[in-house]
Amino acid sequence: MMKIALLFTIGCLVLLSQHAHTLSIPFSLLKQQKDVESLSKLILNHAHLFNLKTQNADPPCPLQPTPVPLPNPLPQNITDAFKELDQFLTDYWESLNLPGGLSAAVVYDQDILHTFNFGYKNKSEPSIPPTIDTIYRIGSVSKVFSAIMLYQLLEQGLIKSIDDEVENYWEGFSIINPFSNSGITFRQIVSQLAGLPRESECPNDCQIASEEMLPIIANISLILPPYKIPSYSNLGFALLGNLNAENLKGVSFGDYVENEIIYPLNLTSTGLNFTDSVITQTAVGYDSNGNPQPLNYYGWMSPAGQIYSTVRDLAKIASSIFCDNSSVSACTPILNGSWATEFTLPVYLNPDGVTLFGTPWEIRFQNSYLVRRKGGNVPGYSALLAVIPELKLSLVSLFSNSISEFDVSDYAFPILIPAFVSVLQSLQPPVPTIPNPELYIGTYYLQNTTTPIAVIEKYSGQYGNLLLFNIIGYNAFFYYESATVMSVYIPPGIISCLDNELLALQYQKFYFVIEKEEVVSFTVNGFVPGVVFVKAK
Repeated sequence: MMKIALLFTIGCLVLLSQHAHTLSIPFSLLKQQKDVESLSKLILNHAHLFNLKTQNADPPCPLQPTPVPLPNPLPQNITDAFKELDQFLTDYWESLNLPGGLSAAVVYDQDILHTFNFGYKNKSEPSIPPTIDTIYRIGSVSKVFSAIMLYQLLEQGLIKSIDDEVENYWEGFSIINPFSNSGITFRQIVSQLAGLPRESECPNDCQIASEEMLPIIANISLILPPYKIPSYSNLGFALLGNLNAENLKGVSFGDYVENEIIYPLNLTSTGLNFTDSVITQTAVGYDSNGNPQPLNYYGWMSPAGQIYSTVRDLAKIASSIFCDNSSVSACTPILNGSWATEFTLPVYLNPDGVTLFGTPWEIRFQNSYLVRRKGGNVPGYSALLAVIPELKLSLVSLFSNSISEFDVSDYAFPILIPAFVSVLQSLQPPVPTIPNPELYIGTYYLQNTTTPIAVIEKYSGQYGNLLLFNIIGYNAFFYYESATVMSVYIPPGIISCLDNELLALQYQKFYFVIEKEEVVSFTVNGFVPGVVFVKAK
């Protein structure tokens, strides 16, 4: 048993090296060893193989601090970033030389920290700027509402699995798949991987019901095999929003959104129907020539792009995504537990290694973070909802003209992310101090051997005053939980993300045996089960 456990230890430690192939001789020798002491000596004799470095080695895992409450007033790093962002938005909008205006906000956790408004709500009154309470059409950001509905139905158990085929839930639905006999799944649709055509073949400007659309869709063919590559489909989200609401809740898409999303989150200026009172609060959307654009109703295609909203209301959606037990104030999560996490996970990485698709996010790597973005464009309006759950940071931007909304995201986050990371890092709670560290300091042997295999010693440096342990040349720290239980703490910047994850030593628990106020041994059963490390006397 001990030999197997030790062999497992070696296998894990190999993951620290980019040169596992150079260990072929040690492993062949390892299989021939008959006793634990010989195995220990063999490990020590080849420890240098675990420290190989090459130019192709992965970089250390970057720092990603945990969100914590921000001080009031805000630190200068953040306020300086807001000033730079304001200047960019001003220069950007002026450079476009377009009629209309924009409203934007930076959200942290449950709070709007900063707002920006420019231009005008209506060119007939050019001195009146929009505000974060001005209504705009949000175009395809409407798809976020369809995606939220999907995850709510999964959470409620009305859909058993996101990988189920939709035909099992949508009465009367069929579509031609010339590539296989399989149906399309919820995950494929919500991540744009279903191979559906971009648009529907809607008659009468789509002012029809699902009963009339389903026979039309039955004669439509997929244009790609599912899961081949993302191919953007408004049709997919019209299906997702309408047929989930109607088949699984017995209501229209609009009624579902109002009852299950708008009302719980207190979205006071969000909806689908442009009543007279809504129109008076809405920024006029213009084309590039300054012509006002009509507020058309998209009918059956509404789940793909009909919704209107404000910066303030979309900020509430961002905050609902961030809402958890660590939030700084009372909040309402739109999804709970693992569903909130899965909602923001990527599904497909593009060959450029930078952009990804999620459900329904159009994601981009920026400054070591995945920025989950949903853009929207309809005639006269553009919209951006971008969130980074790991930082609880969001940017909401709405425009009363057609622009490239991702330009704003691509410039804004390299300003915002470094500022928030530096401030949050300075506010991180310290690693707990270990009482009586002398109890643990010393050299440890594998039980029933005379070969030292691990050392625990004091450390004082950039990571604090900690206990450092070293096993075969590999260093990590202890995070104190109790006198007999400590977990492994590996600060960012020491090893690569992948090595750390494959090694799986982070968070492992060390269990110490204390007799007569002296540590005599420890075990790490989650990492090397059955192996006892005995402290030298």
